[in-house]
Amino acid sequence: MTDKKRCFIIMPFGKHGTPEYDRNMKIYKLMIKPVVEKCGYESIRADELEHVGSITRDIIELLHGSELVIADLTGRNANVFYELGVRHVLYRCGTIPIIKKGESLPFDIANYRAIFYTSELDGPELFKNELEMRIKAFEKYQAEKSDNPVHDILGNSLQYVNLKDYVSLSDYNAREREFLNLLKNYTKLEKQTAILKKECEKLRRQNDTLGKEKLHLKQEINYMSDELPQSMKGTSKIKNYKVSLSQRIKFRDQPTRLSEKDVVSIAKHYDFFDTSLNKKGSGFRHEYIIQEIFGFKIVIDLKTGLMWQQAGSSESMNCHNADKWIASLNEKNYASYNNWGLPTLEEAMSLLEPKVNEVELYINSIFNKKQLWIWTSDLVINEKSQWFVDFSNGYCYSDSLEASCCGYVRAVRSI
Repeated sequence: MTDKKRCFIIMPFGKHGTPEYDRNMKIYKLMIKPVVEKCGYESIRADELEHVGSITRDIIELLHGSELVIADLTGRNANVFYELGVRHVLYRCGTIPIIKKGESLPFDIANYRAIFYTSELDGPELFKNELEMRIKAFEKYQAEKSDNPVHDILGNSLQYVNLKDYVSLSDYNAREREFLNLLKNYTKLEKQTAILKKECEKLRRQNDTLGKEKLHLKQEINYMSDELPQSMKGTSKIKNYKVSLSQRIKFRDQPTRLSEKDVVSIAKHYDFFDTSLNKKGSGFRHEYIIQEIFGFKIVIDLKTGLMWQQAGSSESMNCHNADKWIASLNEKNYASYNNWGLPTLEEAMSLLEPKVNEVELYINSIFNKKQLWIWTSDLVINEKSQWFVDFSNGYCYSDSLEASCCGYVRAVRSI
């Protein structure tokens, strides 16, 4: 942007390569542009602009931002008429109409001075002299007279005023530069806003996902807080209990790798019942009590010092999700504790009962009936398999982790 004054030329172009285009280009380059530049203005025609985007936007900005406009009304071109009307509304003066000799001015501006031109004989020189005179007259008398019917008739009732009538050209250009800088910054802010909107949308989707996970966990917790089976209703809640360390039977609480032979030894050692490995086992003799802590039902075995979830997961899941499920319990301090885990095979096998309960499960009816088989933390020696305890069939078994095996989760902790 420079401080040089601008003169915007509005005129018909014609189709490139036609006689009309060539004629209009000669009028502009040989008769109009030399005079405009001689008077100290930058001569601008719309088809000379190299900007990208809307040409209409460029035209409107030039109609508003140019000190002088020359309008060639030859041929009654609709675009020229429209642009002339816009200019008349914007500025009280500073518009010079020209027209080819032999044509008549439109009725609405017939009473206003126009320059008639011809390209014959000395016509071009006469036109250039008159155009130079009109430009100088505009510069000398622009504050005194209107040069269009809009301002002559409406006058002070117009909401639009010529900013240049009230500030110096240098101040006007400085304000224009400031406006363009603001526009540039606004465009930059628009881009930053678009980026922030994308980030907000990403965070919203993440929040929705977390909300769904939270809802799922809440549903799980509500499920685990369901009422006990009919046979256990009326069981009193025990607020205080003591477990004698000398009487407690301590099971291994750290995961390990076990062969089937190891599992048989465990079943025999503790006399665990197992319909496959130790069918004659009497089963472990528990001393169960039930408590409710912050609305969560838990089962305490005074014989082993283990605290179990009365229920557990409402759905079976793979190994990875089972670990995540345990982690979510600890993160939320389920029943006010954060050291829950998967049971070892010994701990889980101790739950097997030699007789089925009223829902045909080999487990005490104090526990929820949904968890038909559960994960343990123990793996199989030399295999990518993990041990499970099945309460519907009354035995333990192993399954390959590579076969997308699934099981329910019943968390446990030591008291």
